[in-house]
Formats: sequence, C-alpha cells, structure tokens
Amino acid sequence: MHPNQPLACVIGDMDLLRPLGLAKIPCAAVAPPGAPPRYSRFTRAVVEWTDSSDPSDELVNKLIAFSQGQKHKPVLYYEGDWDLLLISRNRDRLVSFFHFVIPDRNLVEDLVDKARFRALGETLGLPVPASALMDTSSTLPQDVDLPYPLILKPLTRRTATWMPIFAELNRSEAKALEVRSPQELAALWPRLASSGVELIAQELIEGPETNIESYHAYVDGGGSLVASFTGQKIRTYPKGYGHS
Repeated sequence: MHPNQPLACVIGDMDLLRPLGLAKIPCAAVAPPGAPPRYSRFTRAVVEWTDSSDPSDELVNKLIAFSQGQKHKPVLYYEGDWDLLLISRNRDRLVSFFHFVIPDRNLVEDLVDKARFRALGETLGLPVPASALMDTSSTLPQDVDLPYPLILKPLTRRTATWMPIFAELNRSEAKALEVRSPQELAALWPRLASSGVELIAQELIEGPETNIESYHAYVDGGGSLVASFTGQKIRTYPKGYGHS
C-alpha cells in the first residue's frame, strides 16, 4: 500500500470489495458483525454498519467519524439501493469527507422508486410494462385494472420488510410476487394489507430469466463513455424472480 493512497470505503459485499482488493486498492469494509467483507485479506479497517434506511442518519455519522481519522480523504463505494439513497440525500455532508461519484438528486430518486421510474418512463416514451400503484391501506383488489398475470413488487427494495411476506406465503426469497388471477390476488390481499408495504402491480412479461439482458455503462462528469458492457442473466436464486 502506497503511503499516500486513500482507502476505498466499501458499503457492499465481497462482489464489490474483492475486485478493488485485486486491483491493489486497500479497503475499509462497512459491514455488520459476521459479514464476510470484515474478514477479507483486502480489508484494512472496519466501519460498523447501520441500516441505511434508518432515518437517524447514524451510518452517516459513523462514516464521517471514520474519515476524520484518516490521513487522506477516502473514496466511497456503495452497492445497495438504500446505500445510494443515503449518500445522495446526505451528499452535502459527506462531500467534505469522501470522494464519491453520484448522479443528480432527482435522477437518483426517479431510478430507485418504482412509481417515479414509471412516470419517468412515460415521460421519455420508454417501453415500460403497464403498471399501477397499490396503497394496501386504501386500495382494494378489484381496483387493480391490469391484465393478468401480473407481478407485485415493493416500491423500493427493502428486503427486511419484503422477505417476511414471502416466507409466510412460502414463496422463497424472490424479488417479486407472481399473481395469476384476480382470485389469487384477493386471497393474498389480507397479508399484503397487513404488511403496510407500498406496492406496484405490473404487467407480467413472461419468459425465463435467461432472456433478461442488460447494458451497463460508466459515463464521466463530462458525458463521455468510459466503459461499458452487455450482460445476460445465467442463473438466479430462486429460479423465478430471484437474485443473480
């Protein structure tokens, strides 16, 4: 490690930390007790993780305290949706203590919140599947005016609140819930309504996960394309609507 090389402060799992370490970039892992990044050979320091969705901003305070103890301003890397939101919403505080790259505030909110993304897609004329917001505290199953089958997803990715619903419904650890008929939605409704989770219902585009292709690009501050690649899902867990 070069004495003037700043640490990479990594809010994420081994998929994010390991490539940095292999590139000989020393890392500080922001991770809870027992998480593998804490024990990696690439980890030089640990910041105790706090749930990024915590409105108290405790994690922001911990990050700033960590940076204040470093000789050089660390570079902040982040992985999850709520980590992205935390940094975006606290960018004015964090910018004095970390180097980081992040899009415009409104664009971040538009991309993470599925309701806002639907509105953005309509504005830009993107081929987004038909969808409808579902406030389970006031909406009724018969109010969902979409063709079946459809899928249900939380407006934002909050595993801690979404996964218990799947566990009770014996649907495994999927990211979305497939509903084949109005009768099935009506049967699921009491559990969905009791959860208080904001949902979006969306027209199902049927087909295996291996049909999903994506394009990933890094564009610098001047608008120039630095790097890009095209990806295709090979496998997910669970097989349907799972994590890749």
